[in-house]
Parts: sequence; structure tokens; C-alpha cells
Amino acid sequence: MDHPIPATSAHPASDTRKQILTDVREFILKEPVATVAAVCAVGLLVKLLPRAWVVGTVGVVGTALIKPALLSLGMTKAVELYLQRPHTNRNTAPSDS
Repeated sequence: MDHPIPATSAHPASDTRKQILTDVREFILKEPVATVAAVCAVGLLVKLLPRAWVVGTVGVVGTALIKPALLSLGMTKAVELYLQRPHTNRNTAPSDS
């Protein structure tokens, strides 16, 4: 099983997004009836869901994710500040004086 190694780039998320959009375009061209059915089903589902439920879900998920997001951002900034400060080479071995 010889699998080719995919080329990497500086922006893998951008490449992934482009690949997803390309796959969606191909699906739309190959299966137009299924595409229309899927879009109608999603539209009907969104229309039938109560707004309060959607807003409540977004609020609960948002408040659950805000603490870890702020913690990770704070830790990233702390490491960044630590790496920017000048480091001195201190000799910790005892001297023979």
C-alpha cells in the first residue's frame, strides 16, 4: 500500500477549506437533486427550531468554551513573553575560590 504523502503548505487550514469547497462543488454538479433536497431539509429544520432554543444552545456552548479559550490564550501569551525576555547564561556550578 503505497500512499502518496500530501504536500504541506504554510496554511493547511486554507488548503483544507479549498478542498472542502471543491468537494462540495463536485457533489453539487454530480447530484443536483440530492443537493436541493439537502438544502430544503436544512432550511426546514432551521425554520422549525424555536429561536429561543437556538440562542440558548449558542449561549451555553459559548459560555462553556470561553474559559478554556481564555486560559489557552493567556498561557500562549505568557510563554511568548517568557521567550522574549533576555536570558543570561548563569553558571550554577560552585566555583573553586
